[in-house]
Amino acid sequence: MHERRSTGESFPSSFGTISSLPSFGILGTGSSPDITGAATSAFKWKGAWYALAMPGVLYRSDDGLQRFVEGPTLFTPNMRHSAVRVDGATLQVFYSIVGNDPERIVVSTIDLSRPWLEWTASEPRVVLEPQTDWEGAGLRARPSVRGIARSPVRELRDPAIFTDEGRIYLLYSAAGESGIAIAELHLTPAA
Repeated sequence: MHERRSTGESFPSSFGTISSLPSFGILGTGSSPDITGAATSAFKWKGAWYALAMPGVLYRSDDGLQRFVEGPTLFTPNMRHSAVRVDGATLQVFYSIVGNDPERIVVSTIDLSRPWLEWTASEPRVVLEPQTDWEGAGLRARPSVRGIARSPVRELRDPAIFTDEGRIYLLYSAAGESGIAIAELHLTPAA
C-alpha cells in the first residue's frame, strides 16, 4: 500500500507519480440547457464544443451556445461525475464507477483524431483509491451506491482537473463526500 500525506510528498500509482497536497475547495458541475439535469464535463476540439454527461453520453455543439446533439454513449451507466483534459489528440476522462468496492478515481482515454461519432473509450486505469483514514480507507468495504454520501464511506469520487503553470492537479471528494482533496498528477503513458 502506498502512503499519501498532505505534506507534498510523492508516491507511485498505476497512473504515474502523485504528490498529495492539503485539501481545500468546493467542486461543482455545470449543465447545458440542452442537457437537462445532467452533470457535464465540457471541452473544445477542432472548433466544436463537446460535453460528456453522466452517465457517459457524449454531446456536440458547433459553438457551445447552440443546441448540443447527442452522440455515442462511451461509458457504463454506472459512471459517476467526470473531469476531462485534452492532451494533443487524446482526451483523458477521469471518473469513478458506482458499485466499485472501493469506489475510486479511474482514467480512460479517447483518440480524438477519429470522427466524433466513432470515438471509443479505453479500459479504465486506476488513478487513486482510498489509502488514508481521511479518504475512508479504514471504513468498511462495500460496493458504492448512487446518491449523496451522508456519512463517511470508503470512496473517492467527483474528480475535477486543474492546471496551473504546466502542473496538473486532480481534485476529488474523499470518504464519499466528507472532504475535498487535491493531488498533483505526473502523467505517464498507458502501458
